[in-house]
Amino acid sequence: MVIGFIAGGAVVIAFLGLFGVGSTFWMWIAAIVGGLVGAGLFSRFLDLGLIIMASLLGSMLVVRGALTAFNLSLLGTYSTLIVVVLTVVGIIYHNRRKG
Repeated sequence: MVIGFIAGGAVVIAFLGLFGVGSTFWMWIAAIVGGLVGAGLFSRFLDLGLIIMASLLGSMLVVRGALTAFNLSLLGTYSTLIVVVLTVVGIIYHNRRKG
């Protein structure tokens, strides 16, 4: 459950970072709420929670690394769309390998 809390908070902070939101009070409130959602997801659906969080974190790391490596400024819509597409691909891939 602790890992779910940490992963949920990290996902929220990474999403807000993709939108260019700085370190504000509301960002930390959103991170705590995301952590609670992540902890609940992990406690109820461990396998599905691991698949979703791994796909989300992996896709965010890929996009953030690509933006940094190629010095791109795709903040906002495009980077979020790429993260969502990579996350869905990761979830489909992991579910097919599981079954």
